[in-house]
Amino acid sequence: MTVKSLFIGMDGSTFTVLDELMSGPEPIMPVLAELVKKGVRAHLKSTPNPLTPPAWVSLMTGQYPGVHGIYDFLKSTENDGELYTELTNSQDCTREMIWTIASRHGVRSAALNLPFTAPPPRDLNGVIMPGFVPWKHLSRNTQPRDFYKRMKVDLPGVEPKQLAWDFQHEEKSVQHQSTDQQRDWVTYHLARDEMWFEVAKYVIENEKPGLMAVMFDGTDKLQHQVWPYLDPRLAPAEPDATYREMREASLQYFRNMDRYIEGLVALCPDAQVVLASDHGFTAQTAVFNANTFLAQKGYLSFRSAAEIEELAGKSGFLTPVDVSASKAYCRTPSTNGIYIRKAWLGEEGGVAEEDYEAFRDQLIAELMAVIDPRTGEPHVLEVLKREEAFAGQSMEKAPDLTLVMVDSGFLSLKKAEEALEPLDPPIGTHHPDGIFVACGQGIQEGVELAPLRIVDVAAILLHHAGVSVPVDFNGKVPEGLYTAEAWASNPAQIGEATKVPSHLVSAEMSEEEKALLMEQLAALGYAE
Repeated sequence: MTVKSLFIGMDGSTFTVLDELMSGPEPIMPVLAELVKKGVRAHLKSTPNPLTPPAWVSLMTGQYPGVHGIYDFLKSTENDGELYTELTNSQDCTREMIWTIASRHGVRSAALNLPFTAPPPRDLNGVIMPGFVPWKHLSRNTQPRDFYKRMKVDLPGVEPKQLAWDFQHEEKSVQHQSTDQQRDWVTYHLARDEMWFEVAKYVIENEKPGLMAVMFDGTDKLQHQVWPYLDPRLAPAEPDATYREMREASLQYFRNMDRYIEGLVALCPDAQVVLASDHGFTAQTAVFNANTFLAQKGYLSFRSAAEIEELAGKSGFLTPVDVSASKAYCRTPSTNGIYIRKAWLGEEGGVAEEDYEAFRDQLIAELMAVIDPRTGEPHVLEVLKREEAFAGQSMEKAPDLTLVMVDSGFLSLKKAEEALEPLDPPIGTHHPDGIFVACGQGIQEGVELAPLRIVDVAAILLHHAGVSVPVDFNGKVPEGLYTAEAWASNPAQIGEATKVPSHLVSAEMSEEEKALLMEQLAALGYAE
């Protein structure tokens, strides 16, 4: 089997950066520029909260988070007024991913470095080597079991500890790095994504998948740390030596990425090619201390320093919030979500059922009234109710309210003097507009489409692989992606509904590995 459907994921990629890198007489990314010229481009609307877990899982399932149930890196439950938190994995996803859908229809599939594909599915015809796992767990979460050993023999230059998330290295990624640390951070991801490129070529040449996918996450990791050197809107009028050095180091990553695209496309001459990101990127100019705000309004109580010290060590995910004495609180910064405690569900001290709607509406009004003193304008752009943003069988797992900031920034959970604090210089953060690029036989040339939805990508990839789109998908194949002749001869087919996913059992991470992962999430701003 030859690759019919090729997917290249570029975590966090944005046209804000890429358009500049594709332009000029000597572009940084000439290959990507040529693919765009020969194909279709569009902005790709991410999930309501544009975050890695819900967004990539939506791309792989064709379903929104309210259906598949993945909202964050972490999952939390309240019991007797205490919050218990665990790491999310593929077993928390209630919907089947496209890899097994393709397998069931006789198409061999491969998925490399995609998050929340561990533990792998039982009924896979193909290869999964997951992302977002410690290197010690990479082998046991790779499917088929013998692929990992064969790869190590045939690719001696690929180092598993660097291929996977090396948490002991990545925990150094603090929010405010020195220039030397930033340079080392870029260098680390140059080598890491080079290895994933080698593995991807190996899979194409030796495993012969019909549906091939690989995700490069260095784009996201770099932009979190070196965004001021990449965003053309932040470029200084007179760049100093440090700026020029760091920008050049950062641009080398994108030169490499262009080479990866060129190599993978060349290995798949008969494929229809899709490149996409889970979300875009932008500059965050202020941080909203949400739990501080809730405390100021009388809805939340913080633990005392003595209580925190007493509880330290009893939980790896200790919250400074006294949950039992609060009516509303934020669990993680990455969800941008506020949870309202519900007395009628046994959450003692929570809001009564008959008061819930009025309490929620009042809280929304108070959030929308938060003013940035620098601009005199509201800082909270929109507050989404969960039944509006996350309708579906898994809606109850979602935050009651999801906040959208004017700068698309993440929340902070910390106890602070002020609810809103400026960030100077700004930092990189997620934006809801990701990228979509497609080219190949039957796809239009030189066209920019209206924005697509992230759930549409799953449907498109299955269609390119010759597989009908499940009837229960949220995502659709857009007719405008193709020429009239191509669509008339090969329109998307609607097929049977998805199946209940079945996963292999994976060994638990050690407490040390969990702690290292939490430090990495904190370093990237996803946990505190």
